[in-house]
Amino acid sequence: MLKLTLKTLVAPLALGSSLISAPAMATDFMTIREYYSDATYTVSVGLSGNDCARNQFSIGQVTEFVIVSREPCAGTWPPPGWNP
Repeated sequence: MLKLTLKTLVAPLALGSSLISAPAMATDFMTIREYYSDATYTVSVGLSGNDCARNQFSIGQVTEFVIVSREPCAGTWPPPGWNP
């Protein structure tokens, strides 16, 4: 599991480097960002990311305390039993 802060994720933008957007097509991974209330990472307050078809989703609050994970695509999203 990769643990990054929001500051780490946006640092390249502050340095003036350009980011290239990926084309809108299916991908081998879905990206999930889980946001927490503080640096203890115990109270989850939001989720965002993209699914395997690069559809974006977001719910709750965005904070600087975030854990980013990438999960391999296995077929459909949402997975069976997922209930937001």
